[in-house]
Order: sequence, then structure tokens, then C-alpha cells
Amino acid sequence: MLDSLKFRSIIGLVALLFAVVGGIGIFQLVGPWSEYVDARRARLVLVNAFNLVNPGYTVDYFGIKDGDLEIHPRGGTVTIPVSARSSYLRTLNHQWHRFSVRMELYSDMKIEVPSLEATTTGMAIEAVSDDTPDATSSTSDYARKLLAITEEPFAVTAVVKLRAPQPEENVAHAWGIWDSRIGAVMLARPNDRAKPITWHGGTCDAMGFHCGPAEDLRTQQFQQWTNSLSEDDADALAAFGFNLQELRDSSVNPLISGFVITAAPKDIRGLEDDQRVQWIRITDVALDYSS
Repeated sequence: MLDSLKFRSIIGLVALLFAVVGGIGIFQLVGPWSEYVDARRARLVLVNAFNLVNPGYTVDYFGIKDGDLEIHPRGGTVTIPVSARSSYLRTLNHQWHRFSVRMELYSDMKIEVPSLEATTTGMAIEAVSDDTPDATSSTSDYARKLLAITEEPFAVTAVVKLRAPQPEENVAHAWGIWDSRIGAVMLARPNDRAKPITWHGGTCDAMGFHCGPAEDLRTQQFQQWTNSLSEDDADALAAFGFNLQELRDSSVNPLISGFVITAAPKDIRGLEDDQRVQWIRITDVALDYSS
């Protein structure tokens, strides 16, 4: 009888131990960041959202390794290689000037996004997000004078605001500049007073989603990205300041309200005289080391 009681006690303790260990295991496997333990999902949502909130910088998607996305269900870190958005601003050995930023994910679904270095280019392009109907309505005299005297071998990075939003195909076919010189596009929002979305574009697979033939057009890329998002991503996007439904609404019929371009001074001067352009803001003038 006594041995039977001891045996049952031991069995009970073992069962309790398994229950505790199992409970801890389940606790570790379930958390607010469970969706993003998968590296592709992390790229799709977290890295692209980071890109949207930092329009003055470009993310090196090909430089991101799976090990840089150290995410567990209850938090983690995301290490992202970036460079200031001035495609001609290179070091003398023709390498992009890149550095890494580390983003922290917390168990209360908060994200700590580091403040990137406030370069001239970064600050000026960040100002695009503050564009409202009350903003500057024409190119400043200073910008006009700077464009007039700047010649090769310098390159100019500028933000170009259109008078009226247009389909990307119209802009691409009409101006003949829709190539590597375009660094990002500003997408119009359904709410006229809402801040524009700055979409950088890139290689879709590296960004975590597939878009096939749509890869050539940034507006279609943006559509494919929003179509790849699910309701489970709403909280993560909110941590970056984005509303999932508003992003989807913006992608229904995406129109270009402006773009960021780095090109020869004569090309920028040609845009200044175009009747479809409302204003140009010069954000950087740098030696062109690309040739």
C-alpha cells in the first residue's frame, strides 16, 4: 500500500514537471512577434515598414542576412544595413557608404527605431512627409540659382512635386527619366491632407514578396506589398505609425504625386521648366564618382 502511494506520488510529480516544462515551452513559442520569426515575413513587414518611416535613407536588402533578423516570439532585434539617399555620393573606392542600424522589438508590441544621422539629404527628403496644401508652392529662388550655376561633374539630388497626381506610366513614358536615377516616388493619399507615402522600390524577392511583371513599376510594387499584408500585421504596422486599412486604401489606385531623383544638373533644369512640376527642392549636390 505504501509503495503504491509512493509510486503515485512520483508519477504525479513527473506529470506536474512535464506540465510546467510544456507550459514554459508554449509560452516561449507564442508571443506578439510570432509571425516574424520567419525571416521572409520579417522582411515583408518589419523591414519594409522601417523603410517607409525613413525616406531619407535606402535599405540594402541584399545585405540583410537571415541571422540579422534575430526575432523570437516575445521580442528581438533587426539589424538593417542602410545608406543616405544620394546615389552618387560614394567613397573614393566607388563603394556605397553604408552603415547598420539596430531596431529593437519589445514584448508589449513596441518598436524602438533608432534616429538616423541627420544628413543634409536625409533631412530634406524627410521634409517631403510634411508636405501639405499650405506648403511651398513653387521652387525657391535659391534652388533656381543653384541649378543655374551647377554643372558636371556634380550630380543633383532633388525632390520633385507634381501639380497633380498622375499614373506612373504617364510620368515614365513622357519624361524618359524613369530609370536608376529615380530613387523613390511619393504616392498620393485618398485623404488630400494626409502625408504622402514615400516608396523606394527594389527587387521584390529581396523585399519579401513576389510581384513578377509588376516589378518595373513602383506603384504596382506597392500594390503587391499591401496585398501581401494580412490582418495579423496590423499591430506591427501600428507600432511604426501605419494603419493597415489606410495603406490598403492608398494602393487601390496608386498615383504619383512626386519623386526623388539624382541626375545631372541639366536634367534637373529640364524638369524645372516642365508645366507639370509644382516645385523642386534640392537636397544634395555631390561630386559624381560613378564615371
